[in-house]
Amino acid sequence: MKQEELIELIERHGRDIYSFCLSLTKNQTEADDLYQESFLSLIRKVSSVSELENPKSYILSIVVHRWKDSRRKFARRQRLAPVQSLDEIDGSVYTDRFADGAVTVRGEAASIQTVSGGQPEEEALQREMQREIRRAVAELDEKFKIPVFLYYMEDMSVLEIAKILHLPAGTVKSRLYKARKALKERMVKLGYDI
Repeated sequence: MKQEELIELIERHGRDIYSFCLSLTKNQTEADDLYQESFLSLIRKVSSVSELENPKSYILSIVVHRWKDSRRKFARRQRLAPVQSLDEIDGSVYTDRFADGAVTVRGEAASIQTVSGGQPEEEALQREMQREIRRAVAELDEKFKIPVFLYYMEDMSVLEIAKILHLPAGTVKSRLYKARKALKERMVKLGYDI
C-alpha cells in the first residue's frame, strides 16, 4: 500500500472507523489501540487497497475481527488470573460514563437528533432518552451490538454487514430485529412511549 493511498483512506474513513472502535471498546485507550492495530493489519494484508470494491467495509471487518480476538484473549486471561478494573473497585459503572457521551467522536451524529427550536424541557427529555438508548445498546450481547453499530452508526446495508461478519443476510436481519425488540422493551420498562 502506498503512503498516499493510506492517507486518503484515513482522511475519508478514519473518523467513522475510530467512532466504531470507540463504540466497541467503550474506552478511548483501547479504541486508539484497536484503530492503530487495524490499520497496521490493513497495511500488512493488502498490497493495494484502491483495488478493493469497498475499502471502508474491509477495514470495518478487520476492526471487528481484531476486537473479537482481543476479547477472546481477555476472557482467557480472566479465567487464569481474574483482575478487577479501577471502575469496579470504586463501585462506579463504566456505562454511565458512556451514556454521558464520553466516548462519542461525532457528537450526537450517531444518535437520535434533537428537534431544533424545541422547548428546553423537550430537548432535555430527548437527551435523556438518547442516553438511555446508548446505555441499552452498550449492554446488548456482542452478537447484537455489532450489527446495530454497523447498521445505525455506519449506515451499512444488511448485505455489507453480512459480508463483514461472515454471516448470512437473514441472520443479520434476525439479529437487528431482536436487538430492536430488546431495546424497545427496555425503553418501555423505563417509561418511554416508543
